[in-house]
Amino acid sequence: MDNLNNTRTLLNDGQSTSYSFTVDSANSQSMAFDRFKIVFENTTLGVDDVITYTTAIKIYPNPSTGDFVTLDLGLTSSVAQGSVYNVLGQLVSTQETKGLSKLTINTSELAAGTYIVNVVLDGQKYVEKLLVK
Repeated sequence: MDNLNNTRTLLNDGQSTSYSFTVDSANSQSMAFDRFKIVFENTTLGVDDVITYTTAIKIYPNPSTGDFVTLDLGLTSSVAQGSVYNVLGQLVSTQETKGLSKLTINTSELAAGTYIVNVVLDGQKYVEKLLVK
């Protein structure tokens, strides 16, 4: 922020930004030590879609000690997709089903740890935690 001109220049992540300004020796404010300041704005990090936290989706066994976990979707859905993410947010597995009330996810190649399971069920998003031992 340029306090003299009362202007802001947006800095974009990963991009170089140039800012030109002039100094007038007759105007002490143009040379003031506090002429410029960096302003941080609060931003919510996350997804744009609404995520529903619910007990309607059940994962078993959880913690997983075998090769598969079952997602009990409750009622039969027209379309369901289950995606498993590691704690770094990287997609590690995805599975889709149509017209079934259960979805099976292979956990045999997952390292022991905590995972986030996102389920899209008939257009609605649900999130559950999965522990793999």
